[in-house]
Amino acid sequence: GELEELDFVVRLSPLPQNLEAVLVIGRRGALAGDVLSSVEILPMENLLFSQAQNVPDALEKESGLYVQKSQMGGGSPIMRGFEANRVLLVVDGVKMNNAIYRNGHLQNSLSIDAQLLDRIELIYGPGSLEYGSDALGGVLHFRTRSPKRREEGENTWQGRLYSRFSTANVEKAVHLDVNAGLSSSAFLTSVSFSSYGDLRAGSRRPEMYSDFGKRLYYPVFRDGADYAQPNGRQLSDGSFRFTPNMQRPSGYNQFALGQKALWQLSDFFRLSANVQFSTTSDIPRYDQLALTLAAPDELRFAEWHYGPQQHLLLSLTADWSRKTLLFDRAQAILARQQLHEERIRRRFNRSLRTTQTEKVGVSSLTLDMSKALGPRHLLHYGLDVQLNEVRSTALGEDVQTGALFEEVPSRYAGGGSSLHRGGAYALYRWEPKSALFNVQAGLRYSLSALQARYTENPLIAWPDSYLNPGISNRTSGWSYGIGLRMPDLRGWTFSLSLATAFRAPNVDDVGKIRAKNGKITIPNPALQPERVTSGEFNLGYALPARPRTRLALSVFYSDLRDLMARRVYALPDGSSTIDVEGELLQTVANVNADRGFIYGLSANASLALGAHWSSGLSFTYTYGRLAFSKQYDSGPVAGVDTLLPLAHIPPPYGRWNLLYEDEKLKAEFVLRFNLAKKPEAYAVADMWYDDKGRPVFDRLGTSDNFEYTP
Repeated sequence: GELEELDFVVRLSPLPQNLEAVLVIGRRGALAGDVLSSVEILPMENLLFSQAQNVPDALEKESGLYVQKSQMGGGSPIMRGFEANRVLLVVDGVKMNNAIYRNGHLQNSLSIDAQLLDRIELIYGPGSLEYGSDALGGVLHFRTRSPKRREEGENTWQGRLYSRFSTANVEKAVHLDVNAGLSSSAFLTSVSFSSYGDLRAGSRRPEMYSDFGKRLYYPVFRDGADYAQPNGRQLSDGSFRFTPNMQRPSGYNQFALGQKALWQLSDFFRLSANVQFSTTSDIPRYDQLALTLAAPDELRFAEWHYGPQQHLLLSLTADWSRKTLLFDRAQAILARQQLHEERIRRRFNRSLRTTQTEKVGVSSLTLDMSKALGPRHLLHYGLDVQLNEVRSTALGEDVQTGALFEEVPSRYAGGGSSLHRGGAYALYRWEPKSALFNVQAGLRYSLSALQARYTENPLIAWPDSYLNPGISNRTSGWSYGIGLRMPDLRGWTFSLSLATAFRAPNVDDVGKIRAKNGKITIPNPALQPERVTSGEFNLGYALPARPRTRLALSVFYSDLRDLMARRVYALPDGSSTIDVEGELLQTVANVNADRGFIYGLSANASLALGAHWSSGLSFTYTYGRLAFSKQYDSGPVAGVDTLLPLAHIPPPYGRWNLLYEDEKLKAEFVLRFNLAKKPEAYAVADMWYDDKGRPVFDRLGTSDNFEYTP
């Protein structure tokens, strides 16, 4: 043509467009533009690139979460100042939180095979509207890979095999997965094994804390006696060399097996089966094994470890995507989980080893449905039921003679416990004709019923009512959420929401048995749910021409009510002591005593530095305080005029990275940092007034781990 004759050259430039993600968030697969909460997605590519050894490590390396660790075989994520049973864990739409999730630190995310993950969804803020109890700080949804059906031009069989070796803890890991895809069905098999040796800590320390974390002695049992073994090795010249940076013992092994199947029975109906099993060897509780008394070789424990932790998940999921009178899309998940946990303890230079064993069975059913009520109206609704059965036993053993003792208190009621929960919700979404924003409002009603029956024990004289018929706890209540979201206006996104969440009492809250420091924990059948009301503001901006350059800000405030706290509590006959092995112990129980608040912000920025370079920075700040009160003879009195620090509040922390990526190479430099947490910012377990009327604070024994731990 004319342009060719004139020797014109027409150059085309790509114009990137932001396309909304589809079906990525939450159990029901919501559109990204429908979610009011702040959401973070960790895709499989990031998880594999991080080379994280397990799920807690992946969260620590790649997400905006703060992860607490008491031992190498652990990792407890903290979301917006909430931890453990106040954060909901979900795997493939099935809630992992069960009747014995405690309020301290939890390592249950370790049971998920990191090599099988497709992505992790972090949904910050209250999540009780759709998920029910426990989602105070947010929801961690772990999505594992789905079997892939064969498509035209693709192989029927696909597989991955890799191994990894790490030096810091002598990790040896191997993983194999195979996908078999047919035209209307597919199958995925996954096997992972990891072996971890003792962890070696870094050798550089601040001058002020030059000995912090050094391990000089560790316990060994030899010839029927305990010894404090010097932590080191004998050299060839006969001299001994200390290796205080070796955390002995801390190593363990882990095995995981996954089997998934998918059947596309029609254009609109799909059935999926999911089997996941994981188990570990004994996991040393290093923070307890490192405790010493008056001298470094005076160890507190000879043994303290978790026995093999087993988790079995069986689920069947049915997906329907054809319009009917009641729904346009529906998903039903029927699941069964079996868990096995052990706690094994023995004091140094004492012969009695105690083993507490918990077996938990959880059956659950969830049903989620969506129905368009017109071009601008959408209704989501559903229900869920979860049935927990707990069997708790204990056994003592004399390590010198081998004699067994059954007169050892179990962790929970010896006659068995049950916790049944259920709820129904509805969420309405409206979008105006302009489609500039959408409004959402939802309501949920939840029920919870707990039953526990104690058994006669020669060590503890339980009241007759605890033995037969046992204790019961029933709670119910409403939760709601409302908000407005502007999905995209010239690169800007905006959302504002107000929501409530709750955590109903579980077996660990109501029925745990623990005798310590002259006190014994007893049940409180009148315990009520913890409740949170939270407001959240989210603002984001992405350059339309450079979508990899974006800014995001989230600000939240949470009001906390009826927080559970351990206080002096009377038995049914009015007495406040109980006989345990001939010693009168003061009775305490969890009560709804405290109120508080948490507020904070998280800021994220990512910057494209050309075609191959990019950089990112994130920062999180959380502040939490508790209105502490205590029961005196004159009634409940505020402990002090000022508010006291809440537990589980991390110091300000963040992450900076510099990334290079092209078709053949990907390299990243990462810097993770946190500021100091001052001693006065740690949680208070108890307080009282001295003889001069000044408040005295007891910060030991809280979940903040304030005790000096080498």
